[in-house]
Amino acid sequence: CYDNDPANCKKYGRLYTWVAAMNACPAGWHLPSKKELEILQSTVGTSKAERSLNLRARSWEYGSDEFGFSALPAGRYKSHIEEFSSLRYHTHFWSSTKGGSSAAYYLNISDGYASVDNNFKNYGYSVRCLQDSNEGDEVSSQRSKAQPSSGTLKDSRDGKTYKTVKIGDQVWMAENLNYKTSESYCYDNKEGNCKKYGRLYTWDDAKKACPAGWSLPSEEDLEILQFAVDTSEAERSPNLRARSWDNGLDKFGFSALPAGNYYSIHKEFSDLGDHTYFWSSTERNSFDAYSLSIYDGGAGVNYRAKYYGYSVRCLQDSSKAQPPSGTLKDSRDGKTYKTVKMPDGKTWMAENLNYGTKDSWCYDNDPANCKKYGRLYTWEAAKKACPAGWRLPSRDEFGRLLDIAEGIRLRARSWEDGLDMFGFSALPAGYSHNSEKFYDLGGSTRFWTSTEYDSYHAYSLNLTAYRADVDDYAYDLSDEYSVRCLQDN
Repeated sequence: CYDNDPANCKKYGRLYTWVAAMNACPAGWHLPSKKELEILQSTVGTSKAERSLNLRARSWEYGSDEFGFSALPAGRYKSHIEEFSSLRYHTHFWSSTKGGSSAAYYLNISDGYASVDNNFKNYGYSVRCLQDSNEGDEVSSQRSKAQPSSGTLKDSRDGKTYKTVKIGDQVWMAENLNYKTSESYCYDNKEGNCKKYGRLYTWDDAKKACPAGWSLPSEEDLEILQFAVDTSEAERSPNLRARSWDNGLDKFGFSALPAGNYYSIHKEFSDLGDHTYFWSSTERNSFDAYSLSIYDGGAGVNYRAKYYGYSVRCLQDSSKAQPPSGTLKDSRDGKTYKTVKMPDGKTWMAENLNYGTKDSWCYDNDPANCKKYGRLYTWEAAKKACPAGWRLPSRDEFGRLLDIAEGIRLRARSWEDGLDMFGFSALPAGYSHNSEKFYDLGGSTRFWTSTEYDSYHAYSLNLTAYRADVDDYAYDLSDEYSVRCLQDN
């Protein structure tokens, strides 16, 4: 209860951490997803200000309560510092959708503002439950943008016809490829399984299997698909799975079936009815390549040995992800930086900031290092260093970046084993302490976040050749780290 006062619980309800909120709703009701909160928003108004008025109770200043939602300014609880705040000014409602390893999405309502944001799971927010039967209402005029646009593809090589579906800006085959190649197989060597599930291809054959005008998707294409259907692994899975597969919702018409896989070394088939795997065209190294795995309860991109036999979904060439490109010119000093748009729509600088400020330095005080790696900033300097329209990312925003791309995919190709899958091009810029000692050039990099731990420490994204994290430690504000700016929404 706010301020541990039962009277506040009676008036405003309880404040729950995200983990507690996930299990709080009664039978027949559930914690709404991010998408369901967004549908609520679009139903009650077109602007943040209008939504706020229409969602707020009349007893809350200027609230019109046009739809009877009757939101009250219940405040919040910061459990990590045991602090209540914002009573009578704000309210926040948890969603079931994760926004990173340590965060989740929520609906934020204040006087003049209503929007879906994300924050740490250990905060205490209010809960509004949604009746389970309402889940079907997502397929409505309010979700028209998410409706699959269907078509067909005829493969001129063997005359087979496949269903296709447009999801976001991508056009996918809505059935598994069943074109015979030298290293492709029917599950259990039964033609009936090829007819139902398509063929299972080794990676080398999968690369060459798609018909003209279509090709094997890249890892980035698969990531874009995932984010088009949902942000959490658990919710992506039912949205991608055919309705004939246990608990499949097939909301976007992708219609994945549990086709299993083939282990060509031992000539063994497995996982029919439980899992499916789709190859990407992206190699991790000479032995492994990336694939999308889907099962009851999860969906995600990982790497597998190329000798496995997996399914193939071809992507129309005209809808494949283009190499990320863009530039930012800093009007303060005329420098131009590359930018990159990630699959979640966020635009990042693709180079380290090199704007001279007080309390920023070149590694070893060598201007050549500033030119290659950008400057190293204290936290206070970093907070003010980004150009207009850009900002220092929060810990949560870096956490979401890591959800999209593990460290090896963020590192520039010139950095040991770096894949640079999304054009982020992180370089091992090292760091310094009190501008007196410089450390680890060529070995690691650290990027400041805007998130303060306490008066003396703040969080950073840490990348090495072996790890990537934003959660483990908070660092001294006087340390000097690199800066990557994020474009304001």
